[in-house]
Amino acid sequence: MVVKPKYDELNPFHEGLAYFEIENERGFLDQTGSVAFKLPKNWRASDFSEGLAAFEFGGKWGYLDRNDKKVIPPSFEEAAEFHEGLAAVKSKNKWGYISQQGTWIIAPTFDEFPGPFRSGRALVRLENKVGIVDRKGQYIVKPLFNLGMKQPDGVAIAAVIHSTWNRSQRPEFSEGKTPVSIDGKSWGFINEVGKQVIGYQFEEAHGFSEGLAAVKKMERGDLSMAAGDL
Repeated sequence: MVVKPKYDELNPFHEGLAYFEIENERGFLDQTGSVAFKLPKNWRASDFSEGLAAFEFGGKWGYLDRNDKKVIPPSFEEAAEFHEGLAAVKSKNKWGYISQQGTWIIAPTFDEFPGPFRSGRALVRLENKVGIVDRKGQYIVKPLFNLGMKQPDGVAIAAVIHSTWNRSQRPEFSEGKTPVSIDGKSWGFINEVGKQVIGYQFEEAHGFSEGLAAVKKMERGDLSMAAGDL
């Protein structure tokens, strides 16, 4: 199936539906290219994940299902997609996690955009440092590290910049690891329980993909590839 190029914005398919915008219309296409449903005027939405998509109306975010039913009313300042049954949402300028029923599972106490849950753990930010929490919001590793940022192309890149909020910029594990730094200058990798698996030896470090990560050697200043068992 090919969707003809007529849309102002067209996202990739997620769970069989693709968000579109064309002139004053917004909604979702099915995999035949037909309109599955349109959103009410002045609504916008994100992609589907675990059966729900975040939508925005009047400056507040909620969630709708694949049948265009509003299941969580718009009451949040920002809202991310669901992973492992939890979604990061922002309330009163703090981030926490809710269930698919809209109840708070982890109270909003975190700064900036936290990461999605992977294997029962998530990277969160507090006072410009990253820590690791479990599904109850208990710290596995207290906020200690400089930020690992996720770029739009899906690569987790170690950085202390990009302070402007962006839905694609959040700390996240890639293949069980994430690049971190204590001093903001030398970078290494920790695993999902906070154990250092690759020492602080790089000037720059990107997330793992297919067992390799691009890193910049401090002593040489060039980019090379690091294997997962370095």
